[in-house]
Amino acid sequence: MVGQAQRKRSAEALGAVSMAVLLAGSVPMARAGEAPAPAAKANEGHPKPIYHLELKIRSCQAELRLNGFPLISKSAQSDTFVSIAPPINPYLTGKRNTVEIEIRPAVRSDGAEVPLTNADFEMEVREYQKGGIVEPGGGTPVTEFSMPASVRKQLEGGKKLKLPLKFTHTFVNGGGIDFSAELLDAPPFTDRKAVFDYAMHLRDLMAKGDVDGLMVEYEPKAHVWVAAFGKSYQQMAKSSREGLVEFIRGKPELDFGLADLDLRPWCGGRLWQLSRRAGKGEFVRTADGRSRLTLFVGLRSGKLRVIR
Repeated sequence: MVGQAQRKRSAEALGAVSMAVLLAGSVPMARAGEAPAPAAKANEGHPKPIYHLELKIRSCQAELRLNGFPLISKSAQSDTFVSIAPPINPYLTGKRNTVEIEIRPAVRSDGAEVPLTNADFEMEVREYQKGGIVEPGGGTPVTEFSMPASVRKQLEGGKKLKLPLKFTHTFVNGGGIDFSAELLDAPPFTDRKAVFDYAMHLRDLMAKGDVDGLMVEYEPKAHVWVAAFGKSYQQMAKSSREGLVEFIRGKPELDFGLADLDLRPWCGGRLWQLSRRAGKGEFVRTADGRSRLTLFVGLRSGKLRVIR
């Protein structure tokens, strides 16, 4: 649960947190059939508004996708609302944003399902300017959406509905932030073996402690974050290297092979999530479990690279 004190931080700081483990490099050019690379240089040094999507749920398990990207997975086992409000700039598509929410019964530690009788959700998107305070009611409202009253009434009455419950909502964002070319319009990447091989390549770079090699692979993600937040490229390059060095110092657990991977296509197959079968969506974690790496890859200049 995200408490008020935890959420009461500046939008600028939250934008910086979102850009962990980035890197510098030349501007990548997209080939025919690929999504065009974001124009990072044009956005550098021009701060963008920061958008946050807040989801509040009770008595259910919720999965939320923004433009096909798996943004939130949250469980609430009681009648008290719990919330989460991540920044969403890198997943926005201008005038074509679509939110998809799936609701299922939450599962308790003993394996029992929580009845959906009191299940509910509320969602809103807010826009914050640089230095703005991220708190309930702060910023500028962009859109809001909640479980339809008719559905709540049926659940309260104990009616059995087809699961998962599915809801869709659309909205428009401003700030010149639009990644529709790669999240919505790019052709899907279907070579699953190539994704497996690329995952092993990233594992091997980590095993060698090759920070320079890893930064090359992360280059497209850096351009996305510059386009999304308008941050200084030099600032991101410095924090990127420091983040990668610190992660490798934490002795990431790399004793895994192809059979241990769980590859998941998102955004219509345009992005692939690299994750472990035994993990909770992460690709690699440090030995102490304090740092976890979640990676989404896609095509750039004819090669798979880290995109998100």
